[in-house]
Amino acid sequence: MNTLALQRYPEQADLPDIFEVDLEIAADYADAARAKATRQAYASDWVHFMTYCKARGVESLPAEPATIAGYLSHFAATLKPSTLQRRLSAIAVQHKGAGISSPTAHPIVETVWQGIRRTVGVRQDGKTALRSEQVREMVEVLPSGLIGLRDRAVLLVGFIGAFRRSELVGLNAEDLTLSKRGLVVTVRHSKTDQTGAGILKAIPYGNPATCPVMALQDWMAAAGITSGAVFRSVKKSGQVGERLSGKGVARIVKAAASMIGADPASVAGHSLRSGFATSAALAGAGDRAIMNQTGHRSRAMVDRYIRVATVWDDNAASMIGL
Repeated sequence: MNTLALQRYPEQADLPDIFEVDLEIAADYADAARAKATRQAYASDWVHFMTYCKARGVESLPAEPATIAGYLSHFAATLKPSTLQRRLSAIAVQHKGAGISSPTAHPIVETVWQGIRRTVGVRQDGKTALRSEQVREMVEVLPSGLIGLRDRAVLLVGFIGAFRRSELVGLNAEDLTLSKRGLVVTVRHSKTDQTGAGILKAIPYGNPATCPVMALQDWMAAAGITSGAVFRSVKKSGQVGERLSGKGVARIVKAAASMIGADPASVAGHSLRSGFATSAALAGAGDRAIMNQTGHRSRAMVDRYIRVATVWDDNAASMIGL
């Protein structure tokens, strides 16, 4: 039986079979409350914390506030604040799932965490945003053949659609609707739409040499894709495989960046999405228009992209004339 269900009803070890089935279903729904990637990350984070506790001979569940404070302090110099923040969340979820108040909210833990954030800082060193001119260069140097067609479509559609990796690889042929102005894509699930209400993204026709709609049509026609996953793995033999993974998108971006002389370590799958926002800002698009395509709910991240793109605009330092 699912451990979550047992944890919720420890006093009822001998449950009727029919009720156990109900609890199994309830546990499945509880799992669905969080994205699969989040559940996997939390599971890995919890194992990391348990390993730390076991090595020091202290309990992980329930954990003492001092244990968590020590854990944070031990890894503050080697792990990013964002990673530690997620691990705090994982510890809290594990305790709440067991019906135990989370020690992560204890003043000792909060004080240590605030000190780490002030000392180490919370700025994330993101990957380089790929500008539109770089994406054009990348698709121009791609090899011919099925793999080249797929990579071309991934780069152009991923960029102009400002897709997250999970959104891009999650697309199915049934999510695409062709119109006179281009392609309308329905994103069934995304980071900011966990309930599956759906987000519409417009992919306009462009210059034939770099048109994302035509690139996608060319790839799907060559690969014989009429239903199911749009982007798929391709073997060197030309055999089309299963749905492409998020890591596969990152490898495509890095390989193409390397072909134009860019440092592959400086880019990732997210470079297409951030690159769209930066390029759109440079082209004069407002934050609202950018958010409509990226799907951001908050202006904070979009404003960060715009700041990077317009850092030299109306710059007082440039007016002084040293």
